[in-house]
Amino acid sequence: MPDFDLISSIAPILAALAAANERFVEALKSMIPGLGVDPRVGPEIAQTQEEENSTREGWIGLLSIATGILTAWLAIGAEAFPKGTPVNSWSPFLYGLLIAGGTRLWNPIIEYLKAIKDTKNETAAKERAQTPRVQTP
Repeated sequence: MPDFDLISSIAPILAALAAANERFVEALKSMIPGLGVDPRVGPEIAQTQEEENSTREGWIGLLSIATGILTAWLAIGAEAFPKGTPVNSWSPFLYGLLIAGGTRLWNPIIEYLKAIKDTKNETAAKERAQTPRVQTP
């Protein structure tokens, strides 16, 4: 099982890469015809428009995964991850999928990891306060 400190150091990097990936996908969507504009207009949506939007969202999802893998591959090549991060031939794909999840995936995870770290620090401080200090002559 990976170390908590390693996980808590990788998560912010993945969140930053996810934010960069989201911006990259938005830029590509504006360049690719049919992906940048939601075809639904008005309160009533026809069945064909709903199907077209589902297809559009599917292509955007695949684009996000592809750019996430590219982003992870570039980050691994630039040694953006801390030492001790598991890296092998499958890492760009695994990290790419995690990056493609976007910042909506990573923000709660980072908050959860921060809460765990704060709890650990409070527990350690209480233990230090309860430990009697021995004076050396």
